[in-house]
Amino acid sequence: MDFRTQLYDRYVSGFKSENAALTPAELRHYYEWCDVRYYPNLRNLSHSAAILELGCGHGRILSYLRAKGFTNAKGIDISQEQIDLARREGLNAECTDVFEYLDHNSPLVDCVIAVDFIEHFTKEELLRLFESLHAAMKPGATVLLQTPNGEGLFARQVMYGDLTHQTILTPGSLKQLFAMTGFKDIHCYEAGPIAKGFVGTLRNAGWKIVCSAANMIRRIESNKSQRMWTENFISVARA
Repeated sequence: MDFRTQLYDRYVSGFKSENAALTPAELRHYYEWCDVRYYPNLRNLSHSAAILELGCGHGRILSYLRAKGFTNAKGIDISQEQIDLARREGLNAECTDVFEYLDHNSPLVDCVIAVDFIEHFTKEELLRLFESLHAAMKPGATVLLQTPNGEGLFARQVMYGDLTHQTILTPGSLKQLFAMTGFKDIHCYEAGPIAKGFVGTLRNAGWKIVCSAANMIRRIESNKSQRMWTENFISVARA
């Protein structure tokens, strides 16, 4: 048995207990963040578009999609505990292995969302996963990913904070993976604080200062700079 399977069997009760409940204020703040970071890449989809979320967990993204009016979104996850939480909220979620689902269901979806998901796979598994993803998507369909940023200032806390994490990518290596498996129109974005409200505006301004300082240090050390320093980054591509 893969050691990850043992960990996923008790993913909520043994590790992600905070997933069991979100306060209305926490959920509202998260939705506001999604409106800025995710929704611009989803706004052109029809409300009936077939959306598949990989690693849906307890359904936070599925709940957001439902709130935005999407009626044909489904999530899959290998953790039964997570799926039970999602179903408790009336969400369309199934406990299954991603490879079995993609290889045997031929979903042909309009959009795939995978937030905090691909880091759970080895490089060999990622090649197979992205090939299966491309085959399961309609031509021109959108894939929206978020994953730890190997170039981030604090990526180690995310990457090594979960025993099931296997691979950390950078925007460059993720673009390489997308291109090798047939995807196009690949873009990457920071997943940082949004300038909303006094605290959000202050955090956003502070983050820009931190990034400028980090780039100054990098230029001194290697005469290079980079655009994305957040611990996670977002990437969008098309099949």
